[in-house]
Amino acid sequence: MVKLLQVGNLKAEKNEKAYGFWKIAETPSTDIALPIILINGKGDGPTLCITAGSKPCVYAGIEAGIRISKLINPEELNGKLIICPVIDIPSFNTITSDVCAIDLKPIPREPRETGSISNIIGKARRKLISMADYAIDLHGGDLDENLIEGIVISGWTGDIGYDEKVINLVKWFRPKAWQRKPALMTKTIPSILIESGGGGKLEEGQIDFHIQGLINVMKGLKMIDGEPKSSIPPDFVYGIGQRFELRAGRGGIYYSKVSAGDHLEKGQVIGTIGNLFGDTVETLTSPVTGRIIAYWDENKVLNTGDIIGVVYASDTETDYTIKPPKG
Repeated sequence: MVKLLQVGNLKAEKNEKAYGFWKIAETPSTDIALPIILINGKGDGPTLCITAGSKPCVYAGIEAGIRISKLINPEELNGKLIICPVIDIPSFNTITSDVCAIDLKPIPREPRETGSISNIIGKARRKLISMADYAIDLHGGDLDENLIEGIVISGWTGDIGYDEKVINLVKWFRPKAWQRKPALMTKTIPSILIESGGGGKLEEGQIDFHIQGLINVMKGLKMIDGEPKSSIPPDFVYGIGQRFELRAGRGGIYYSKVSAGDHLEKGQVIGTIGNLFGDTVETLTSPVTGRIIAYWDENKVLNTGDIIGVVYASDTETDYTIKPPKG
């Protein structure tokens, strides 16, 4: 087993913690460098990579990444932690939502060798993950987006051993809602994506959901002492069933009637759009019985075609042993 943990010029020997910046690119006047915390445990165990800030204004996940790096000491750790609390650092610095502030493109999850800054950042993120045995990405809603609290998103590969490892991560995180991707995915390392927090807010409850989930995962992986809390059935399971995007048919001011996470009946009024003379020009209703998962209700001024929300019907099978979709 390799004892040294290293990212760029940053090194942590056995039973050490190190932190600093990993330079990955340059602008004409500054370096582009990602904040990295390495914790190399005293005992042997798996390597867990924790990333946040791929969407740079999702502050609950970013703060959770910072706090977990302070909570875990190498003397108490079996294995290694690689933590990057802010992946899209250019956009974090400029409070730019959704896209990289330099090339105005989102940070890609899949390899795209175009050479632009967003792709260089994406490649750096994949490099960190490739060093680990497990990966957890902390997400949430962006500046204008609210989400149902406590979502864990996972995929399937069809490899039973691999998929069981992913399901264990989901169980240990104890989600309030579980989204399963509807198609088979390429096998890399067992990983999950967490969604909690949004609207540009830094709320303790959302931060704590991330932190408590991470601690429970580390207990489950036997990286720290203690038994993991037992899994709980999520309140809502979705992703394989019907998905509907709600978009504005008219321009105007949006008046919401619901909140992210609300249960909706088919035909229930979600909100209305009014014109600048105070007239209602459109009434939006739920196309299905289910829940509104992502909700851009912070965005009050709408143009025709702007997204307002995403509604999912509940999946009919909701336990953790469901077979992966065919594909």
